[in-house]
Amino acid sequence: MAKPRIRLHNIGFGLALLVVLLLLAQARRTQEDLLRSNQAFSRSAEVLTVVQDTLSALQDVETGMRGYVITGTESFLQPYHDGNRRLSLQRSRLRQLIGNQRNAAWWAQTDRAIEERVRLAQLNVALRRDDGREAATQSVAQATGKEAMDRVRSLLGELEGAERE
Repeated sequence: MAKPRIRLHNIGFGLALLVVLLLLAQARRTQEDLLRSNQAFSRSAEVLTVVQDTLSALQDVETGMRGYVITGTESFLQPYHDGNRRLSLQRSRLRQLIGNQRNAAWWAQTDRAIEERVRLAQLNVALRRDDGREAATQSVAQATGKEAMDRVRSLLGELEGAERE
């Protein structure tokens, strides 16, 4: 009689051990899923931050340009120069973060729109320096800079919307 009882204990112990091992395997899978999810969330949060920083840098370029066009005072160009430096950094960071996740056409459109906005700001600063306030004011009033900025906002908004999903 002692032998069957020992066998039952061994079988029970083996089953309990099997359940513990299955629970450990499930816990490991759950932990890996949580880590992947957390990494994806962190990456998305970083992308959203870079998108906002890119827009902020572009707005600084625009604000500095407008201040200079209105006043002709060199100190108004400080945000313009700072914005250009930050913009370069943010564009690099954005490309590193999302790499090939966006198609080449989107990147080309976004780069062109940003370049166009920066080019128009440079043009207006040069016009103010070379031709005076009236020429620069007329250039700003044509609203081509606003159109370029709207394109940038739209393109970066697409990325932002995709990341928020």
